[in-house]
Amino acid sequence: PFMFSRLAPAVQQVGNPAYARMQDQSGSSAISINGGPVRGNNYLVDGVPITDFSNRAIIIPSLEAVEEVKVQISTYDAELGRTGGGIFNTLLKTGTNTYHGAFQGLYRETDWIGNLFFSNRAGRPRIDSPNRTYAGSFGGKIWIPKIYDGKNRTFFNIGIERYDDTQAAARENYTPTALERVGNFSNTLNNARQQLTIFDPLTTTADGSRTPFAGNIIPANRIDTVGRNIAATMENPNLTTSTYGANNLAGSGPLASIARQFFTKVDHSLFSWWRVSASYMSYFSSEPGENPYPSISSPDQWTLDRYVNSTAINNTITPNATTVIAVRYGFNRFPNIGQQKSQGYNVAGLGFANSFVRDIPSLTFPNVSFQNAYSLGTNNNFNFVHHSRNFGAQVSKFIGKHTIKAGYDYRKLNDDGLDFQNSSGAFAFDGRFTRANSNTTSSASGADIADLLLGAPNSATGFIPTKLFESMTYNAAFFQDDFRFSKKLTLNFGLRFERETGISERNNNLITSYLPNVTNPISVTASTPVRGVFRFAGVNGTPTQTSNFQLYKFSPRVGAAYQLNDKTVIRAGWGVYWSPNIPLGSPFASEGVNASTTPNADLNGRPQISLSNPFPSGLDKPVGNTLGDLTGIGKSVNVFAPDARAGRVLQYSFDVQRQFNKTLVASVGYTGSSSSDLGWTAASLNMNQLEPSFFNQGASLRTSVANPFFGRGGSNAIGGANIERQQLLRPAPQFTAVNYLN
Repeated sequence: PFMFSRLAPAVQQVGNPAYARMQDQSGSSAISINGGPVRGNNYLVDGVPITDFSNRAIIIPSLEAVEEVKVQISTYDAELGRTGGGIFNTLLKTGTNTYHGAFQGLYRETDWIGNLFFSNRAGRPRIDSPNRTYAGSFGGKIWIPKIYDGKNRTFFNIGIERYDDTQAAARENYTPTALERVGNFSNTLNNARQQLTIFDPLTTTADGSRTPFAGNIIPANRIDTVGRNIAATMENPNLTTSTYGANNLAGSGPLASIARQFFTKVDHSLFSWWRVSASYMSYFSSEPGENPYPSISSPDQWTLDRYVNSTAINNTITPNATTVIAVRYGFNRFPNIGQQKSQGYNVAGLGFANSFVRDIPSLTFPNVSFQNAYSLGTNNNFNFVHHSRNFGAQVSKFIGKHTIKAGYDYRKLNDDGLDFQNSSGAFAFDGRFTRANSNTTSSASGADIADLLLGAPNSATGFIPTKLFESMTYNAAFFQDDFRFSKKLTLNFGLRFERETGISERNNNLITSYLPNVTNPISVTASTPVRGVFRFAGVNGTPTQTSNFQLYKFSPRVGAAYQLNDKTVIRAGWGVYWSPNIPLGSPFASEGVNASTTPNADLNGRPQISLSNPFPSGLDKPVGNTLGDLTGIGKSVNVFAPDARAGRVLQYSFDVQRQFNKTLVASVGYTGSSSSDLGWTAASLNMNQLEPSFFNQGASLRTSVANPFFGRGGSNAIGGANIERQQLLRPAPQFTAVNYLN
């Protein structure tokens, strides 16, 4: 139902229009309203918010569950807040004194559709991909024979929706030939259809040049055990190609998504002046990755499972003819679980060193990415639980020409979970170690598969996580006066006060501050003065919440409606809104809490690690805040920008509505918004970049020099005996990057 918003003016949907199913919270919430930020909107069901930490609607109600959806744009009512764009105000169906039901079905069988383009071209048969969707509801008064008759008092509506949506997936990639996967590149051609030459990285000279392997064949004693075993898991070519990297593998298969939703709502009049309702919606869905290859190492061999529950309780109290009191409470829970086909895979069987295997927290096939060949494995291995508690209360009072409203809005948003990411290792190969010169790229030499067989990744990452329990709190109070100044003129005045925190973690497992001018303790041991330290929440007076948001935010709203004559109305308004501070789809993990191990893989064109033993000292372990000011040494560290501000949106509008006859009404108007300080965690800025004044030194910046941090506390990228000169010229050379997230 939320996708119908595209029919409203000033609504721009930027998500994939195919993602309109009940399992597609992320795609169907990618909507900009009135020029506001994408995913900056607020979703209400029966007045209760249903947004998660990422500001998605956690559940998409079945069409059979919904009475109406109001897409509210340029609404200058102070009752509405925590939005940078608009409001989706959804009302669920309720029963009446008579019984009503509905049932609908949508079927698409495989025989009714054509084959996929790539499958058709490769001569592969049409994939079985039916879609069978149905939904129904039934409602009325609650009636128990001889016991209870709920006429005019107690009503219900109940229903289901489910679908089995199977889509066809096809792709074409490059996979190594039988000769290439054992190190024989004698028949391999480059893009110019000439010999693709493979060079020996161990022969790298000072100027970066190398000597080719004899016969363009990697000797058997140089082939890495893990590289050979990984290559053996790759699919064999089934298409003919003459050049390296050209597609020679076609695959296809079904993407079978399933989903089941249940919903119910009960309304009951306790007294003539007190009415209550309770609603419950739940759904389960399972969505597979696009995995057209059957091997255990295939990419996208994952499933995404979701189990959602949404509960709302409403009380409407009318103590007298001029007063209405509404009290609402809602609880939402949204587990998001990513699992892999290779869960529990025997990683040791690939030949990895025990020092690495023993530390892997979740065994799966490792993630291996290539520049030309198709990548292997996946990192969808997580269990997140988004949940929230929401409470609201308001009172409306009619006093003469005034309609006064005042209320309170409370939301506690939580994001708990564990993300194993690439816990069995992530390794990238781009052919840099087997091309003619380490300092230049070339399509005439070097191959990513050759680098794999030599066990020479250009990067390697190991990962051990910690389960996190993160939350943010939102409080708001509002006052609104709708003043009927005259029969023709109504004025609206509102003020909303909001307070929204940054992220906090139950056990203070967060880096909340970076102090660029504080001397780092490694200066003492390394005899090189360096500055910059990270501080954990609650340590030495450090704030327990991320960033330094404006906590106390005021939102004035003004509006006016003037009836020019009996057929023409003019409306205008202006208001301040505050968008959500931090939209996160998963818990934010700080260095030390989660541990990434990223050894230096390339020094002056020579491999520094081997695939068989990529982490000789094992994986770094989570140490929390125990390292103090030495946290993150040698690593790329993320921290929320300490000067990040709350996103503010000014909205304004003017429109004229004219009734021409009984069947035709036309409106013309102008609406706009002005936004500032909007944030999104994907936008990061490395504060530890080389100053431009050094750029004129050119290639000398990559010169290998003695590492002053070696053996004195340095690790990972600054852990070797030598280091590139440019690293020592950075503002904080003890870190590879200091990333500010905004």
